Order: sequence, then structure tokens, then C-alpha cells
Amino acid sequence: MSGPHMITPPQLMRQIGLPDAPYTYQDEKCSFNTILDGFNLRTDALNRMADVIRAADTDRLDQVPQAAGLLAVSVGLSKQYRDDNAMLAAGFPIYAALYRWARDGFSEGHAE
Repeated sequence: MSGPHMITPPQLMRQIGLPDAPYTYQDEKCSFNTILDGFNLRTDALNRMADVIRAADTDRLDQVPQAAGLLAVSVGLSKQYRDDNAMLAAGFPIYAALYRWARDGFSEGHAE
């Protein structure tokens, strides 16, 4: 990733979820929601993705069926990788796939 407005994943991670961080929980929103709001990034796909992430991140797994799977994968990554940067690198393809589902595949079932 590069460009005049891009930050590296480790830089972003230092700004997420900590009490004084600019991107943290706000009311019912998780850090991912505040990032989307902070950068004015709202599309149907990102909103759908945010619903899954928020439900997984706040243990409200009954809100979105996909949330339980994301939570399981996230916990698995945290047990597999002790280094935050390694865990982040391993997680990027998962979140990229979640985005593609939210954009292109959310109406499909397993048999399709």
C-alpha cells in the first residue's frame, strides 16, 4: 500500500480500539464503524461488512449469521499469532474475502 493518503497497517492498528485512539468504540459502534465514518466510507458492501464485524466484535452473534464464523476465525488467528503484525497480515485476506462476499456474494448460499 502506498500513496499520499495511505497509512501502513501498523500505523492504523495503533489508532484502533485503544481508549484514546481516534478509531474506537462509540455507543453501539465498533472500531470498524468509526473508521468508515471517519473516512466517509459508506457503500452497501461496507455497511454489510460492518454489520458482520460489529456483531462479532461485540458478541451479539444473533444479529448477523456470519458473525459467529468471523469471531471463530478472529479468535483462531489470535491464538495462532502472538505478533500483532503477523496476525494482521494473516487476517487481511480474510477481510478481503469478507468484503467480496459483502459486495458480490451475500445473496448466495453454499449450494450455488
